Amino acid sequence: MSAPAAGRDPAPRFSQHGSWHSQVSHYLPPRSLSQHGSWHSQVSHYLPPRSLSQHGSWRSQVSHYLPPRSLCRTMPLPFPARVLTMSDTPPVLENAVTRLRQQELAQSRRAFIARGGRMIRCQHCLLSLPLCLCTQRPAPSDEVAVCLIFYKGEVYKPSNSGRLVADVLSDNHAFLWNRTEPDAALLALLTNPAYAPLVIFPFQYADTQQCLDTPDKLQQYQVQASEQQRKPLLILLDGSWREARKMFRSPYLSGIPILGIEPLEPGNYQLREAAHDYQLGTAEVAIEILQQLGAATASSRLAAYFALFRERYLAGKPRH
Repeated sequence: MSAPAAGRDPAPRFSQHGSWHSQVSHYLPPRSLSQHGSWHSQVSHYLPPRSLSQHGSWRSQVSHYLPPRSLCRTMPLPFPARVLTMSDTPPVLENAVTRLRQQELAQSRRAFIARGGRMIRCQHCLLSLPLCLCTQRPAPSDEVAVCLIFYKGEVYKPSNSGRLVADVLSDNHAFLWNRTEPDAALLALLTNPAYAPLVIFPFQYADTQQCLDTPDKLQQYQVQASEQQRKPLLILLDGSWREARKMFRSPYLSGIPILGIEPLEPGNYQLREAAHDYQLGTAEVAIEILQQLGAATASSRLAAYFALFRERYLAGKPRH
């Protein structure tokens, strides 16, 4: 095969799937779901800033990221996917995690460049655009609430699985961690009588009196919450293991009951290297906790959603 002429864009890849335009259109959401104007502006909406992309012309930038179609087949899910309509709130505002990320981006003086920073990512799920997960979000559950407290920088990371929990639980809250000057809204949430908060953390690092480490203690918590009409509120500390331990020592979390899990087999996170085999990702922990609390539907939906997220994230990694 002859090399492309100098100064010209290389031929688009995977041409067996039709014209270049139809290849790109295959990965765009239905036009009825997109309010970004023309076809070109719809695609451009998902391109990173030009300063982050050095692949030449607009056309070659898009072509560079077209993956094999075999990686992007629509995979059936064991739960009903929520159908987006024109009247829906834009995805960037759909949960507290994406709102927090946008707030932090607006205040940041320097862009956060993750690994694979040149990849064209969906600005909502942060996966490679052709592997976007947004249309596969499950119908949310409201039986349990979640509060995600992020260590600095964690909310930007494409490998973060905490945002999946916020997609599955409709009553979701997200804050940036600060040990001495916590967000006033976070403090108000922790003392809100409508919620029965639980810090999710391994028992061995906590005061035994705070731990719901037996079935009787957990049942007592659930009965009391039900009688007082208080919704369980999961407090998830999202960061590396070292960062989570630092967040756990925050004064405003003291006195809150602690619920943990004791995994019997190594985690299947695969998106980052864990310090120990039995350390799990945020979504994996939430799956087990929801099961313990009797929220079986939310647990199974999150498990399937996380499995799809992991598969697509790994498919989009270079040299995977």
